[in-house]
Amino acid sequence: YLSLLYVLGIASQPVMGLVSDRIGRKWVLVPSFGIMAALYLAIPYSGSGLLLAVVIIGLGAFFYAILNITQTAIMDVADDSVQASTMSAMGFTSLPFVIGSPFLAGYLVDRYGIEAAFIYAAAAGAAATLVMVCATVTLACRFNALNARTKRLLWCCAPETQLVELDWWYWG
Repeated sequence: YLSLLYVLGIASQPVMGLVSDRIGRKWVLVPSFGIMAALYLAIPYSGSGLLLAVVIIGLGAFFYAILNITQTAIMDVADDSVQASTMSAMGFTSLPFVIGSPFLAGYLVDRYGIEAAFIYAAAAGAAATLVMVCATVTLACRFNALNARTKRLLWCCAPETQLVELDWWYWG
């Protein structure tokens, strides 16, 4: 079953990245976190057959891509001069959760049974969904040359990943 998680994760990352580039990071992250929360909740009730395989495949579609899209959203929001610092701060602030979660999940399993670990994972996914619903994700303002042949410039300051093409404005 674990290989299903990896196989679909490999396939879904470029697709979800492309979708997030087209419609916006938040529009991909919110449903992804929510669906993952529901799928974590479904694991203990799916048995060991085909239904479990379907749930694991569903998790694989989101599991690996979410980290990449979340990091990209942070890079979108951060100004060019502080992107590395922002990523470092994100890594540092998430460290207590990364280190503490296995211990908490282990305690919950010892105390309440294996289902509690999946309920905990679902609660974490639901919390991430809520945070993303409340978050404001906008791009830092900057000019980017889109295509040297067409001489188009993009002004990246619109909400999410909506870009405004400035065909009429060209800086040699």
